Amino acid sequence: MRVALLSDVHANLVALEAVLDDIQATCQVASQRIDACWFLGDAVGYGPQPRQCLQRLDDLLGEGEPWLAGNHDLGLVHCLRGNMSCKADDTPDDLRDLIGNMGSADALQIQAWELAGYEERSWYQRMAAAPTWSAPVSGVVIAHGTVIEGPDSMVNVKGEASYLRDSIQANSAFRNIDRYLGADVTRLLVVGHTHVPTLMHRADGNTWNESRSPKNGAITERSEVIIELTELDSQRIVLCPGSIGQPRDHDARASYVILALDQDHLHVSFRRIPYDIASVQDLMLDSGYPKFLADRLVLGK
Repeated sequence: MRVALLSDVHANLVALEAVLDDIQATCQVASQRIDACWFLGDAVGYGPQPRQCLQRLDDLLGEGEPWLAGNHDLGLVHCLRGNMSCKADDTPDDLRDLIGNMGSADALQIQAWELAGYEERSWYQRMAAAPTWSAPVSGVVIAHGTVIEGPDSMVNVKGEASYLRDSIQANSAFRNIDRYLGADVTRLLVVGHTHVPTLMHRADGNTWNESRSPKNGAITERSEVIIELTELDSQRIVLCPGSIGQPRDHDARASYVILALDQDHLHVSFRRIPYDIASVQDLMLDSGYPKFLADRLVLGK
């Protein structure tokens, strides 16, 4: 099956539409369809068009296609359900721990004002009811952050421990997955949250090999990076498609993955898509978003 892995849109509709256009164009050129889209969470936060992104994702994802909750999604639901202020100056500690403190509280407050009253819409309900991780097909787990507790636990997306960045965290995640789903059932863990395209794989033993989009820009000029793995039965794999709406690997282009998976073969296409960043920055500034959130889009960090 061929799956488009979409993560961390962060209310950036311009970037999302650019990625969806690329998916359509890629399918036409390759004459291969996409069987499903899996959304790994964080539809909202940071960017200027949360309602439009939620509606677009709802239109895109068919019934039963995975939609995960990210930490910013949970933070927004918390703000709306509690009818509370989420501004940086008076953000409750538990909400600050969930969404961080990089201007995200002020952005989330603007989004809470915009989305108030939409709680009955299908796109809001999908976001509000989404789990933090799930197992969409046999042998595969998808998570916004990592797997620590059950799918409905906020712990999986809260704080530094939720960012799966190294082999220690990868081993821990697979131990927890084995605890919930059974030993040696899951071979591939797909995550979001870090905003950095990454592939880590471990064959027999404890040594992880890693391919990560580096912060020194060594491979960022390429629009596509393809990695293939075979003999999946003997491996554990962690894959992050990066972020559509706010990449953090010093490459400002939107990032996503087309994943082709069969019984014993994995074909991973990391794709980087340019989009009109200036128009998104203008929307943010016109809507009162913190300037440094707009500035960081062009820096890719």
